[in-house]
Amino acid sequence: MRIDCPSCAASYDVPDTKLAGRKTVRCVRCGHQWAPGPVPEPADPPPPAPLSPPPLPDSDRPDPERADSDWADRGRAQTAADPGRSRLASPATPPPGRFGLRLAWAASGLVLAMALAAAFVWRAEVVRVWPPSLRVYAALGLAHNAR
Repeated sequence: MRIDCPSCAASYDVPDTKLAGRKTVRCVRCGHQWAPGPVPEPADPPPPAPLSPPPLPDSDRPDPERADSDWADRGRAQTAADPGRSRLASPATPPPGRFGLRLAWAASGLVLAMALAAAFVWRAEVVRVWPPSLRVYAALGLAHNAR
């Protein structure tokens, strides 16, 4: 049962077995004592509402016959513009959003390549600043010039 302190509005979840036979309860927060109400019977929750889209007004409903003819008109227009291209061929451009992802991967690869080139070109300075890196250069066969 959920009880609320009338003085400080603190809420408590108390099992019904703990409240059985008690005339008063005391709030832990403020110390106020009061008589809890009768234990209410748990109510059944209402059934969930079905998830379906609202019906469209008649003016917004697509006309299946017109939709087919629009598709055919678009296909004829594309074929007329480029007779060698099939109506069912997909465009050569990637779907939207893929270009940015490819650009990010290319930029990441470029940054990595630049970091590796800098580590190769300035390997003597890297070894001078961080001596344990000499082991890495030696494992790669680049340690002969590092000192």
